[in-house]
Amino acid sequence: MKLYYIGNGFDLAHNLPTRYLDFKEYFKTNYPEYYYRFIEMYGLGEIHSDYNGPYYDDSESEEIIELWMDFENTLSKIDSSFIYNKLGTIQETRDLTKSEFEGIFDPDPAWYNDVYVENMNLYELYKPLQKAFISWIESIEKNIFPTKPDKQPKPFYPIPNNNSFFVVFNYTHTLQKMYNIDNSHIFYPHGEAGNPKEYPKFGHGDSSASEQIEALETYDDDSHYIIDWISQYVSETQKNVEDYLWDTSNFLENIEINDDEES
Repeated sequence: MKLYYIGNGFDLAHNLPTRYLDFKEYFKTNYPEYYYRFIEMYGLGEIHSDYNGPYYDDSESEEIIELWMDFENTLSKIDSSFIYNKLGTIQETRDLTKSEFEGIFDPDPAWYNDVYVENMNLYELYKPLQKAFISWIESIEKNIFPTKPDKQPKPFYPIPNNNSFFVVFNYTHTLQKMYNIDNSHIFYPHGEAGNPKEYPKFGHGDSSASEQIEALETYDDDSHYIIDWISQYVSETQKNVEDYLWDTSNFLENIEINDDEES
């Protein structure tokens, strides 16, 4: 029996656009509203304004590239200045409404609501991010067929026989499409394309990130709401590594080897 662990280099060798920088472009093109909210949370992008309103300049800075090159590891590293900016904006809005406008004229409830809710709601970001990620993987799976690598590094090529098994940290079906490997010989710890029960999963491994955010100074119910929301976002984007290890171990322990086949 031969056991292979396959990472993203395998898909890249088969000319699939599966870098996180490729996901960046997909996210930006197909979910622009959430994309700019996402980079704002990480202190990236410079805000500008035109006749359409404010927008972020997503220049190809080193910080932007670094974020997407190491996408999963940086998910937990939300910019603390972003949090305090939101807290400050809410307080300023409340102060303007209660102090400067009071006794002069009735404040516009719609204006107050727009500014207040924009900063209180803090964007239900994880679900759109997850949706964009799954959609990106599905678009690659459905629309781009892997092609033969320019170079075939040993000892992987050719795949020896039916007694080969694979733990694949990608999400695509390159093994099935290019090498006719049976599904029963492949395990996807992080989920796979086209499988609603095991949809593609992603995330960081920083178990202390939520605690660090919860320790930030808060002032009132509004600030507690913001800290709790961001802590939840960081928690939702954290990989459950122990579960993945458990599932992988079960797969390896239950491998059935056909002794009649060439080893």
